[in-house]
Amino acid sequence: MTSKIIESFGAKHSTPRGSSYLKTPEGMMQKSKVYEFLAGLEGPSAYSKVAEAMSTSDFDYLLTSDMNAQLMNSFSRWPVSYPMWTRAVTVNDFKSNPMPALEGPQRILQTQEELAGLTKTYLGESNYTIQLETRSDSIELSRQAIINDALGAFNMIPEKLGEAAAMTGEYVATSMIADSSGADATLFTEAHNNLMTTELSVAGVKEAAILMAQQVDDASMPIYNRPRGLIVPPELEEVAKAIVSAISIETLETNTRQMGANPYSNLQVAVNPWITSISSSNDYAEKQWYMYSDPNIGRPAVAFATLQGAPTPRIFRKTPDSQIIGGGLDGYSFENNSVEYKVAWDLAAAQIDYRGMVASQPES
Repeated sequence: MTSKIIESFGAKHSTPRGSSYLKTPEGMMQKSKVYEFLAGLEGPSAYSKVAEAMSTSDFDYLLTSDMNAQLMNSFSRWPVSYPMWTRAVTVNDFKSNPMPALEGPQRILQTQEELAGLTKTYLGESNYTIQLETRSDSIELSRQAIINDALGAFNMIPEKLGEAAAMTGEYVATSMIADSSGADATLFTEAHNNLMTTELSVAGVKEAAILMAQQVDDASMPIYNRPRGLIVPPELEEVAKAIVSAISIETLETNTRQMGANPYSNLQVAVNPWITSISSSNDYAEKQWYMYSDPNIGRPAVAFATLQGAPTPRIFRKTPDSQIIGGGLDGYSFENNSVEYKVAWDLAAAQIDYRGMVASQPES
């Protein structure tokens, strides 16, 4: 019975409909039966028994497609903050890719006198660059370790690799706004008017919002720059949520305490555990926080790039290169008697415009 199940699945899987069939109710049921059969196999001949009923490519696809689904499920559910405060971009290659931005006076339309010529404004161009790099990791499992894995712990490999990829994206993006001493010293400076030392509080959020509103373009014209959210380490998560979820807040105006509607209730809260890890030399890194504007309006503070056609990490398994004399394939490498897996992701981040973010770095 089990042999017929495998033969049936292999025949259907080898047709052009391939991957789409796996997603149908019939395909999912067949796949479930295949795994029931796999679970019942024991000993070093397990791989060979399955290979007798399916081609090598069919069996590899069955395993790796499921592992990729596990990887993506883990990757997508891991809580990361960078999609909230970076602009997602795609690039076509690994070269240093320019990201052109128009520069020039943002001004109101000029009065045109009767029969007078048109007034003209002039635009310049500045370039920001971003260059992808490949981030990867691999794991090699010995034949002995796999056979001894009675609890099926190795089945969690795709999940762990997915978590690692998600954490890598968060780390790469956070490295653009934080350095070992605190808020990134290039992006946040007094000259940029986007650095403060106030602890996270209603008063601190107000101060950051004012600094953001004071930003102007190169011609000293006002720009659209409204607070979109707060980036905080886990230590400040509850404080940040309390601020944005308050129905009303107390303010002090002309020496009089007043209660009013909360003007910050629409702010997002992005919790980022890498702030304290990256700013390891800052004794008060757990108090470090940021305010960001909408990264999809105007120019963002940070851009996050992936390769065109490959926006997410991918998992690979090294093809076995060993065959048993007398028939059947060995699922392990000929040289090391092992199985190897790899996860890889092409990504990068870059600082774009300091006006899109304010950092606070308390000093006590």
